[in-house]
Amino acid sequence: MRLIVLKRDYSLCQYCKALGKVKEGNVIDHVLPVEKFPDHMKDLQNLVTCCQECHYWKTRFEEKYYGTGLHGKPTNNPPVTDVKLIAKLSQKIANERHHTSS
Repeated sequence: MRLIVLKRDYSLCQYCKALGKVKEGNVIDHVLPVEKFPDHMKDLQNLVTCCQECHYWKTRFEEKYYGTGLHGKPTNNPPVTDVKLIAKLSQKIANERHHTSS
């Protein structure tokens, strides 16, 4: 499945692309996190290519929005599948973290 997704996405980060940037990616990401939506784990429509940086910030978004992760408290927030919206929300978290650490 990994090779299918990389080929389909031309090995380009789909989150960067949604924000108007062109960047190579080599991580295959589940748009809907497996922890919260295990039924979509093997759904090709739920997989996208992304870069390491986007994967990191998208994971932070999931922790905040869905309550995923080791110490997360699950939320009842509705699923978000719009890659552009996910990219914007993840970027917002990245920007907030950069401002507080400066």
